[in-house]
Amino acid sequence: KLEDAVGRVLTALPDAAMAARGPSAAENNLKQIALALHSFHDANNYFPGNVYAKDGTPLLSWRVQILPYIEQTQVFNRFKMDEAWDSPANKAAAQTVIRTFQVPGRPTAQPWETYFRMFTSPKDAGQHRAWLTDGEGKAGSFNNITDGTSNTFMVVEAADAVPWAKPDDLPYDGKLPLPRLGGPAGTFAVALGDGST
Repeated sequence: KLEDAVGRVLTALPDAAMAARGPSAAENNLKQIALALHSFHDANNYFPGNVYAKDGTPLLSWRVQILPYIEQTQVFNRFKMDEAWDSPANKAAAQTVIRTFQVPGRPTAQPWETYFRMFTSPKDAGQHRAWLTDGEGKAGSFNNITDGTSNTFMVVEAADAVPWAKPDDLPYDGKLPLPRLGGPAGTFAVALGDGST
């Protein structure tokens, strides 16, 4: 399970890396994202997934769908939901800098990139299903969380940044190695399914 693999990572970290500390700016931004995801669920009875075309082509990230829940409705309204994130119609909106999607202190190649990503798995992943499933525009609901919300990773701080509007998440199927997470210090922030960080 994803939680077991991450548990092995966490127990391998030196004690200094896991020392008690106050919430970081990254954790504060993750908390806002987690609250937005929960608010989206409250309004729709499911969590947002990536947006796909009818032929299964990925178009937009789940982050686009939560824009109204982080006080970015004007940016959300600029997106054409049936076009790709980098289409001529969506490119300007996709290059808007959204502070909530940034990890302060960790620069990115472009200011509209983010380290905050979800895990995604193929439809046939079975018991090793991640938060997102490839090709599905909905990420399920609370009823789909079998390991408990406080044991389930919702959003993580990845090692590599991507444009925030791009549907580019971290692959996980229980067989692939766990993707690299966090910054040079080896620590990373995570939002769990219960909204805690």
